[in-house]
Amino acid sequence: MKINKYFLMAGLAVLSIVATSCSKDDDKYTPGKEAGSNNVVFINESNQTLALTATEFTVELQRTNTSGDLTVPLEILQCSSVLSCPASVTFASGSATATLTVGVSGDAVPYDEYTLRVRIPEDYTNSYLIQEGTPQLNLTVMKEDYKPYATADFTSWLLGGPWEVSIEYSEYLDMYRIQNLYADGYHYYYKLAKPAADGSIAMTMCNADGSKLASQACGYVHKTYGMMSTKWLSDNFTGYDPEEGAFCIPFQFTVSAGSFGSGYEYLVIK
Repeated sequence: MKINKYFLMAGLAVLSIVATSCSKDDDKYTPGKEAGSNNVVFINESNQTLALTATEFTVELQRTNTSGDLTVPLEILQCSSVLSCPASVTFASGSATATLTVGVSGDAVPYDEYTLRVRIPEDYTNSYLIQEGTPQLNLTVMKEDYKPYATADFTSWLLGGPWEVSIEYSEYLDMYRIQNLYADGYHYYYKLAKPAADGSIAMTMCNADGSKLASQACGYVHKTYGMMSTKWLSDNFTGYDPEEGAFCIPFQFTVSAGSFGSGYEYLVIK
């Protein structure tokens, strides 16, 4: 099998319609409670991705007044049934930090997202300061089983390359994940069919839940047109081509103003 590296090039259609809107602030407000002297905040608010066997995770809190021990009550605004969050956290005398341990039950379904929202009462924090940390914790929790699978060189018909990427595999989903393909935090997913007689391997581009991909933001921001997206052109061959020695992915690059054209991206496993 031999495929053309470029099968379609289209000009970029530029749109010039810009919508603007404005709103009028309401001057009326009700002052909150006076801030306490302890100024307690969560200092590592981040979504949790856990191993399938995980039974808990931790979140750190910080205070500015370290004299004596301090037990801080927590207002639990939302806590999924598979999570268990304590109603308070205690700082030891002289300690500026404390650890909140959240339990995760075995009923958590892999790849389902669960929500935790917890707030520190106003008497124990200062929500008016601009600081590192936050008085309210808002995060999602998910279990997964992706493990390192391979490294590869990736070359884009539009963005150049090659650059090295890491590929992971989930046995639970029977699916692969290319981490940070075009930008940090933007992953791409695919499934593979069994090898054909000619050595080719069909490849299905997917969303994170395993459904067939249509398009997604790639994380690359064009200096003029903003965030770029990749559209999978599934009518074209996608997968391993033994003559190319690479996995070939037909992508059309688009922005809100139109298309930059289409071509093959190449993934070469090391």
